[in-house]
Amino acid sequence: MPSGQETAYALDAYVCEASYPTDPKYLRPLDKTQRERLYDFYDVELRACFDKHDQTMAELPSRGKFVEDYYQMTWDPYADVTDTGTPAGARAFDELQAECSMLPGTDSGVWGSMPRTCAAD
Repeated sequence: MPSGQETAYALDAYVCEASYPTDPKYLRPLDKTQRERLYDFYDVELRACFDKHDQTMAELPSRGKFVEDYYQMTWDPYADVTDTGTPAGARAFDELQAECSMLPGTDSGVWGSMPRTCAAD
C-alpha cells in the first residue's frame, strides 16, 4: 500500500467489517469432523486443482496427524510450487493461488451442515 495510506486503509477495513460482518461459524475453531472434511477437501479437490495447473501440491501429513495436530502444524500446499522466480512463474503462481484456494466453499461441509434446499411438493 502506498506510504501515508495506512490510516485510510484501516478505516475502510473497519467500515467494511462493520457493514459485512463475518459469520461467527467461520471464526470458531474447527471440530474433529470439520478438520476431517478439510483434509478431504485438500486431498481431493485442492490436489486436483494443482494437477490441472501442472503443479505439485506439497505432501499432506497423514490424515490422523493432520486432524490431531491441525492447530500446531504449518503445512503449506504451495511450498513445492516451481518456477516462481520469473515474472511468468510469479503470474502462474498468483493464478494458482486464485484458482486453487485453500479455503473450501460453503458447500464443502467444512463450515457446518449443508444448507437445506426446498423440495417441490
